[in-house]
Amino acid sequence: MNENVLLLELISPFSAETHKVSWIAVETPTGNFTLCIGHAPLASILKKKSQLSYQSLDGKDFTLEIPSGFIVISERIATIFID
Repeated sequence: MNENVLLLELISPFSAETHKVSWIAVETPTGNFTLCIGHAPLASILKKKSQLSYQSLDGKDFTLEIPSGFIVISERIATIFID
């Protein structure tokens, strides 16, 4: 895998998607943070009705509303489980 690629996995009860991204921004109950390549592993719940933003490798920005869920970061993969 390219060293500058972060995989974003979006998993819900109805679908699963994977995107190659440059960065991810999430909202948690304790604050907002941005994830890039090399971020320390972590797991966190997401703020209810939060915004998930990310930038695709071609430079396009995307924003999604997440009703509730949690995120798990490991190595170069960010997995968001959406309720």
